Amino acid sequence: MLLNRDRALGIMQEFGIDAMVGTTPVNLTYLSGHSPWLHWVYRLYTAQKFMYQHYALLFRDQGTPPALILPNRDANISYQAQWPSWMEDVYPYGPQANPGDQPPAEAPPEVHQLFKFKQTAREKELRSAGEALVRAFRDRRLTRGVVAIDLEGMDTAPLEYARRELPDLQFREAGELFRYVRAVKTDAEIALLREAAAINWKGFEVLLGAAVPGATELELSRAYRSGAALAGGMPVFCNNACGPWAVSHWEPRQYALKPGDVVYCDAGCTYNYYNSDTNVSAVLGEPTEQHRALFGAMCEGLDAAIAKVRPGVKFSELLSTFREATARSGVIKAPTGFGHAVGLEARDLPMILAPWQTARDSFIELSHDLPLEAGMVFNLEDNVRVAGVGSVAVEDTLLVTPTGVESLLPQERKILTLPA
Repeated sequence: MLLNRDRALGIMQEFGIDAMVGTTPVNLTYLSGHSPWLHWVYRLYTAQKFMYQHYALLFRDQGTPPALILPNRDANISYQAQWPSWMEDVYPYGPQANPGDQPPAEAPPEVHQLFKFKQTAREKELRSAGEALVRAFRDRRLTRGVVAIDLEGMDTAPLEYARRELPDLQFREAGELFRYVRAVKTDAEIALLREAAAINWKGFEVLLGAAVPGATELELSRAYRSGAALAGGMPVFCNNACGPWAVSHWEPRQYALKPGDVVYCDAGCTYNYYNSDTNVSAVLGEPTEQHRALFGAMCEGLDAAIAKVRPGVKFSELLSTFREATARSGVIKAPTGFGHAVGLEARDLPMILAPWQTARDSFIELSHDLPLEAGMVFNLEDNVRVAGVGSVAVEDTLLVTPTGVESLLPQERKILTLPA
C-alpha cells in the first residue's frame, strides 16, 4: 500500500475530517494504488468528461469500507480488473450495457473480474460521477460531516450535484492537506523512490558515456533519456548545459563539446509514477583547480547539512548549515543551497528555500519549514555558474531514518574526469 494510512487517519482525527476524497491522478494513485493511464492523460480538454473523473474515498471510521469511483469503460475498469486496488468496493458509472455472456471458465481471472464490474455497473445504474459519489456516501450512511477533497481534479458538475444532494456534508478544499499527509513515505513508496533513483543514474551513465568531443548537448540529452527509458523509467526532464558559457538552465542546444569543457546535467525520471532527481558535473579532461574548488566548497556544505539530518530538526537548520559551510572556504561568496521533497510529485511538500512558502487550504496553514520526520524523502542541492568557467553542481536524495539519514542512491561525490 502506498498510503500512509496511520498518518492519514491521525490527521483526519486532528482536523475533524470524516472522509478524504482524492480526485487528481496523484492523490487517486496515493490513496488507492489505482492509477489508470487514461486518468493521467485525458483528465483535461476532453468533451467526454466521464472519461477522466476518478475518485478514491477514505473514511476516518476504520469500520467504513473505502470506495473507488471509476468510469464504466473497458479502458478504465480493466485497470482495476488486472491490477486490483486495495479498495475493493467499486462504483462504475456512465453508460451501462448488457455485460454479455459469462466468460468461459478457462478465461483468466482479470476477464472474469471485468465481467463482474460490468454487472455491477448495470445493477447500480449510476449515470454520472456525481451520482456515484452521492451513492457511495449514502451507502455508508455518511450524510453529515466534513469531507476533505482535492478539488483540482474534480469537474464542477459532480461537485455541485453532491453538494445539492448531500447538503449536510461539507466538501472543503484539501490539496495542501494531501501533500502534508504524503510528506512521510511508506516502505512501499521508499522502495519505488529507491528504484527510480537507480534508474535515473543509469540514464546518467549513458549520458556520461556519450560525452565525448564533438557530441552536442542535444545528443547527451537523448542519451540520458534513452538510458533511463531502457532501464524502465519514464524521462521527465533533462537540463543539460555544457561548456564555459553555460551559466543557466538552458534547454539542450547544438553546442558541441570541446576538450576542457564542463559537462553539467540535472535530470529526473519516474518509475511507477514516483520521481527521481539528481545532477552530475564532469569535465572533458582534468578539472581545473577552480572547478575542484567550487565543487569542493559545495560538497562541504552538503555534507555538513546531511550530518544534521535527524528527526525533529527543522529544514531551516539544514538550509542555514548548508549555506554557511559552503561559504566557509571563501570560494563561493553567496551560496544558494536549496532543496525540495520528492515523491509522487517532483516537488512534494516541502520546498526547502528561504523565504519559506506557506502551505494553505481549508484545513491547514503551515510553513514549509517543517520539522523532519522519519520517512521523509527530499533533495538538497546547490549549483554555481561562472561565466567563462561553466556550471558545477551537487545534489543528493535523502531519506530521514529514525536515527539519522540515508542516501537513496549513494554517489561518489566528486567532479568526474572524462576522456578528452
